[in-house]
Amino acid sequence: MDLNNPAQADLYHKQVKQLKEASPTHLPLLIEHVRKLDAQAPKPGESKSSSQKVAAAKAVVAAAEEAIAAVDAREIAVATAVKNAEDTPELKAAKKEAEGKRDVLCEALHRKATALLQIEEELDYPGAAAPWNPCAAAGSTGTTSATGSAVASEGVSMEATSGAEGTEEREGTGSSQAAAVPQMPAAGAGVADKSAFDTALFELRKLVDTSEGAYLPLHAKAEARASRPGNALRSVERAIDLIKDGKKPSGPSSSGSVSFPSLRALYDWRHAILRAPSPHGVGNLTLHLADLDSQMMAKRFPITQSMF
Repeated sequence: MDLNNPAQADLYHKQVKQLKEASPTHLPLLIEHVRKLDAQAPKPGESKSSSQKVAAAKAVVAAAEEAIAAVDAREIAVATAVKNAEDTPELKAAKKEAEGKRDVLCEALHRKATALLQIEEELDYPGAAAPWNPCAAAGSTGTTSATGSAVASEGVSMEATSGAEGTEEREGTGSSQAAAVPQMPAAGAGVADKSAFDTALFELRKLVDTSEGAYLPLHAKAEARASRPGNALRSVERAIDLIKDGKKPSGPSSSGSVSFPSLRALYDWRHAILRAPSPHGVGNLTLHLADLDSQMMAKRFPITQSMF
């Protein structure tokens, strides 16, 4: 059903309500509801109002909380951690059931944290990308963002330089480079609940290593949000390596089709991190690396023009 269609959305929610009344703790139902809402929610770059994006993200958070509440985390920890001396069919079945519940809990926490971060971006940085997500326009669709276009055009005319000659060339083009540097947007009213995301991420990290597999994009945003651009850059580069190596992101959330950025979006994201003002006073170094990255971006994604 298309939840953007009012009639279909009303029918869907009525059916889900009836099913939840009959089986309020049925995990497959609860997590499938979360996936449905998340899949229908506006994605980065879509022409939707901020209020629509926030409302959709809040619906995902509410659905995820229902799934999380239906899982006993302590029971899962005990069942999966204890090694039984007698490996009977009953114990195997119990452990498999506990692992399935753990996967649901991980996916629900992953989607909840992602939605909470989107709410924070929309409420605190209206009309602009958040500092930890400078390439939000690229999203996971692989479309060329404004940053990506600037990178490609800039890389065509930029040549590698060294020594004094390189210094003079960079000084001569300082104004154009400064224009390409993403500026940190001014925060809004700051009405988003920061602790909600921190709590969700903390609970997720109890269960999985967020610096691996399908969790890498969320991990990168969390690190950038915490003013650790080096860790964010490392996570983005690991995500790039995953795609280049043809390895599907691993983890419970990958089976639930949690969106993973495209290769182009990840390269744009990495370039934006290098271009962004550094809180640690290493701006000249990162700008130099960004200059080199611009040349490589032009080779990776050449601008194609019509012959006529």
